[in-house]
Amino acid sequence: MHDGSTQSLALAIGVGSLVAAVCSRLKIPAVLPLLVTGVVLGGSGLDLIDGDSLGAAFKAFIAASIGLLVFEGGLHLSRKELGKAPRAVVGLLTVGALATWGGVAIAARYLIGLDWPVALVLGAVLIVTGPTVIQPILRRLPLKPGLHSALAAEGILIDPIGVIISISMLEVAIILLEGGGALNAPELLMKLVRPFGAGIGVGVAVGLLAMLMMKIARTAGRIDPSRVNLIGIGACMVAVGAGEAIAPEAGLVAATIAAILLANTNVPGARELHQFKETLATMLVGTLFVLLASRFDINRLLNVTAMDWLFVGVVMFVVRPINIIVSTVGSRLSWREKVFASLFAPRGIVAASVASIAAVQLTAAAGDNADIARQAATLDLLTFLVIAISVAWAGGLGRPLAWLLNVGAGAPDGVLVVGAHPLNIALAKIIQEHKGKVLIVDSNPLRIASARAGGLKGEVGDATDPHWIESHVHQGQFGWLIACTGNADVDRVVARWGRERLGKARVMEGLAPIGSLPHDQHDLATILEAMEDGHVNLVTLDKPQPDAITLAMIRGEKIALWDAPAKPSPDTRFITLVRQKAHV
Repeated sequence: MHDGSTQSLALAIGVGSLVAAVCSRLKIPAVLPLLVTGVVLGGSGLDLIDGDSLGAAFKAFIAASIGLLVFEGGLHLSRKELGKAPRAVVGLLTVGALATWGGVAIAARYLIGLDWPVALVLGAVLIVTGPTVIQPILRRLPLKPGLHSALAAEGILIDPIGVIISISMLEVAIILLEGGGALNAPELLMKLVRPFGAGIGVGVAVGLLAMLMMKIARTAGRIDPSRVNLIGIGACMVAVGAGEAIAPEAGLVAATIAAILLANTNVPGARELHQFKETLATMLVGTLFVLLASRFDINRLLNVTAMDWLFVGVVMFVVRPINIIVSTVGSRLSWREKVFASLFAPRGIVAASVASIAAVQLTAAAGDNADIARQAATLDLLTFLVIAISVAWAGGLGRPLAWLLNVGAGAPDGVLVVGAHPLNIALAKIIQEHKGKVLIVDSNPLRIASARAGGLKGEVGDATDPHWIESHVHQGQFGWLIACTGNADVDRVVARWGRERLGKARVMEGLAPIGSLPHDQHDLATILEAMEDGHVNLVTLDKPQPDAITLAMIRGEKIALWDAPAKPSPDTRFITLVRQKAHV
């Protein structure tokens, strides 16, 4: 293949993005399709993409991409986010991570024969799971709320922690290899302290600068999301670059520290930083997987030994259960949920990227030591095997396993209401009075303040952004959606997400409920004006009325919307908008 670095990078970005888009539409993890695509287009297939053609820039591209991914992960390491996470997550991020690190290293040492420095690096690399693979699986695999929250939070929060541990162990391994196995304590301390010291210093400085810029960037008291995105990307890349300028591997530490600082500071616009990641991260994940897979020689699979497969099995079915056992002591997870979590730990792009960097640097540090170079290649191969098998297992057998263990969740009863106007607030209050879970979302802080003053839960945000809805609002808690804002375009966008996520029968777009007048007579502005004048009230009735607008039904403590039964049960109550025809 000719010197096709431009060709390789352009095709990797384009094809990776297209594959990721198709997988997103199909609601399946993109990892395996991306790996297969990379192998097919790489040296083992059509020879159109060659990650190695990028030369030294390839490692730089990987490091910068990981920096963006761990920056986004760091934005979740706030006191508020950690406070919302189940107690089990704290264990998963601490003793669970240590158990995985130690367990994988021991397996690599005694099953594969890796030297301890390389084995410990592999253990650190496989700590991470990752939201890019877990979230698509969880979206199509409804689990009980506690289990869902624990697995989702682990996937989001473990990335920056795993990367920092991997960097530390890689530095230690390189020192030992360059020193011929001798441990020079002062040199080791300096090599470890310098990246972390430089990373922390740069991260704090960049984080403070980003906070200041966000305050200055406010226009008429509001934050421009596009400006926030630019500040976020700029802060992340400056942190990575400045950190690397001071000490190798300090850039990733700096990016993580800057993100954590922003996450724990009440700066207007800080929450919008979560949004910048979605499209960019999806593109980066697709590109990285295609480039990394293009370097993979399919013939290496012919040399995979029984011990290699045994290692993968031990990682998935011995080390992971040990992780769950030690990290969930005292948690509220049932034994069935713990068993499921023990068998669910798919790895993603961060593990693949860090493994690739580690393999390159270990090979360079090995010099003429062919055995260490072989072990570095083995580390890379084992990581790809674990990624492929763990993703296939979680994606293919997750649903049957959830059914077998009875940890699946039916459709949630919570009602998500978009639009905090008086009609929706009144409806939400009635639902809440009947012990229903309800949340109101609106982009106007004053409207949400009014809803909260009435005793309701509310969130300020853009409901037309599906990623924000998924990560900050929905989280598997709501099974019904009312998209009634008075803006038909907003209602249409929100309802489209709802129909794809919850099902057509569980979404109300605008005022189109059961047993009511034709849609063109459901003028929200007129109804709100009539409510303000006292001509319209929202009440609960024993049966729907033909001259009123029925919005929802309550059966016992269950909420249901717009599926009027032919013969309602005796305990069915109808939430109805009663009005005088003369006024509406």
